[in-house]
Formats: sequence, structure tokens, C-alpha cells
Amino acid sequence: MDGPNLANEGRVEVYDNDQWYGLCAYNWDTHGADVVCRQLGYSYAIIANRNHYGSSGRTSNFSFNCTGQERSTADCSTTVGTSDSCLRGTAGVVCSSSPLENGALRLAFYVLRYGGRLEYYFNGQWGTVCDSNWDYVDAKVACKKMGFLNAEYYKLYSPSGSSSQPIWVNNVECTGNEMHLTDCSGTFGGTSSCTHTEDIGISCSRNGKEIICI
Repeated sequence: MDGPNLANEGRVEVYDNDQWYGLCAYNWDTHGADVVCRQLGYSYAIIANRNHYGSSGRTSNFSFNCTGQERSTADCSTTVGTSDSCLRGTAGVVCSSSPLENGALRLAFYVLRYGGRLEYYFNGQWGTVCDSNWDYVDAKVACKKMGFLNAEYYKLYSPSGSSSQPIWVNNVECTGNEMHLTDCSGTFGGTSSCTHTEDIGISCSRNGKEIICI
């Protein structure tokens, strides 16, 4: 990865024909980002983003199609992109060194640099978070759990989760002093009466200054 002064974040680059290229962002998603993060020694991807870390001057003419279970990108299939498809830019990622275990959080379906649909890991599966009672304090705790300093948008439009995904979290109420979302009151890893139209999206900030956006 090449990017800011953070070892776990940056532009994804691939080595091909004795040169480094920014990875074409066509088809770039959390599946591919998970594989890249594991290949680099991390546990999983917090977010798969694009076009936020400058340019290497060269972009690959291919992208990876991964299921998320591969050990390395060499095990993923590739798609040769066109000049139009790779205009979407270069892939970026934020990785996590925390173990992938119950209670892990990520931002799926990139909308902003650090923003997307909030997802919760439980019993080997990523599920969504319902927006019932959700507010800025809850988003701030979630962002801190993912390694950010603050929340930016606590209700961010993002595409709903798949109908095959469980809705793992509902009725969260935090005081703001919690280290983990599961330290807050709420329902975690249980059944929910919510629908995927109520899936919450948030964006986080590296800035220590509090920004409350709705």
C-alpha cells in the first residue's frame, strides 16, 4: 500500500512487468480488500475505497475478482478492464489488525473515504445494523472501535444490505464512554423486526474535532 503516514491505509498497488501500478478500482469491493489486507498481514478490511491517496502515475489494466476467502490476490480471478472502466480510478483500503471475531465492525459499500454501510460480525457472518434509536453518540463509539477518532455523518445514505444478510444489531444506545459498540445497550447478534431499508450508514473521521452531520 502507498498512502498517508498510516501503515494500515493507502492506495493498493500491484507489481507487474517490473513496475508498480495502482490497482484498477473496477469491481473493487470488501471481498478483494479482505484478501489484500490478509496478504499484507492484517486481519480484514474496514473499508474498500478509491481515489483518496493520490496517483502512482500508472494504473493497472486489470482488476481482481475475489470471493474474500482467498489467501492472496494470486488466487483471485482477474478482469481485464477497458480504459473507460478504469476511469473509476485506483483502489484504496483501510485494514484492521484486530482479530476478526464477534463484534468486529466494518464499512461496506464505500460511499465516502471513511463512510459506508455499517456492518457487524457475528458467528462467521457480516450483518447490518438497524437505525432504530441510532444517533451521533452511537456512531462515534462505532468509529472509535474501527480505529477512527470521531464520527462525521451518523446517518449516511448507503445501499441496503443483501436480503441474505442478517440484521444483527438493533436499538443501540451508547453514553459515549464505551470502548466497543457491544458495551452499549441494545440487541446484538439476535433477531430483529427491522428491514434492510433501515440499515444504517455512517462516516468516520481521522480528525479529533467533533463534527455532527445528519
